[in-house]
Amino acid sequence: MSKPIVNLIGAGKMGRNWASALRDFEGLDYLEFSAISDANPDVSYYVKSEHPERRFYEDVKEMIVKENPDGVIVAVPAGNHAKIIYGCVDAGCKKLLVEKPFVPLRKWKEGLEVMEYCSGRAEIMTGDIILYDPVMKSLMENMNKIGSIQSVVSYRINDYPWRMNDVDVIDDLAIHDFHGFRYMTGWPEVQIISSVHRSLMRENQKDYCSFRALSLDEVSFASTSAWIPGKHQMRLTYVRGSKTTAEMDYAAHRLQIKLESEGKEIEEIPVPKEDALRNELQEFVQFVSTNAHPLSTASEEMKTLTQMKPILSKD
Repeated sequence: MSKPIVNLIGAGKMGRNWASALRDFEGLDYLEFSAISDANPDVSYYVKSEHPERRFYEDVKEMIVKENPDGVIVAVPAGNHAKIIYGCVDAGCKKLLVEKPFVPLRKWKEGLEVMEYCSGRAEIMTGDIILYDPVMKSLMENMNKIGSIQSVVSYRINDYPWRMNDVDVIDDLAIHDFHGFRYMTGWPEVQIISSVHRSLMRENQKDYCSFRALSLDEVSFASTSAWIPGKHQMRLTYVRGSKTTAEMDYAAHRLQIKLESEGKEIEEIPVPKEDALRNELQEFVQFVSTNAHPLSTASEEMKTLTQMKPILSKD
């Protein structure tokens, strides 16, 4: 295949990030970025000013039929993912990257229906950016120092996203960390042991979630996620292995490993100066061009969602 054509669906905040990455990759001659689709012309107005060389469409099917892209990136609100995916597949698109969550957790059954609809017609990579973060990459490359994983604890706090109303903190943050746990431990089956969540700022939109889980091979996982008004960000994960413990600080771009057996308190592990979104885009280009298997597929994310669904029983 010559340079693949990769186009974008969604011109909101996340879509603008993807548009910038696609423009950069086109400049490096990795792909052709010809068009953007968004049903909201008011949203598209700002992206048009930033990307005047792209063609814009309000209708997804029209863009796919006229532009014939080899792959598309879906960066619309999660509640609209299913509708957009159906439109892409009906128009003939065979490779998609869909931002996380694939569907909101409360719509997990809809996700299974989408998977069945796409079977044999299209392949979907999911945008689980935590898997492409250079801190995660460094951890996986240094697992020999940590040993077999025994437990993982994650803490994640973000500013309250007032603009979002179709997802909650579970969809926005907790799924990230649970999916990352399954990835670093080899995609095991995991059981939710206990959970608690609260809606403190808005009725019927959870902004706090804490839960514990245990894999079938008895690796434990604990997660706390929260949205807090103001400028807050914490993204910490502690990985306890059979040899030692690692601290992953995604916000500070840092990975530290305790080396008690060597008489050192902490070893600072070099973390590549890479951008997670661009790592993800690079993998999608390979997925489109060579059919290389991506780190995370819609099938694997649906396993994550179905394993998390007991959290909903607390409603």
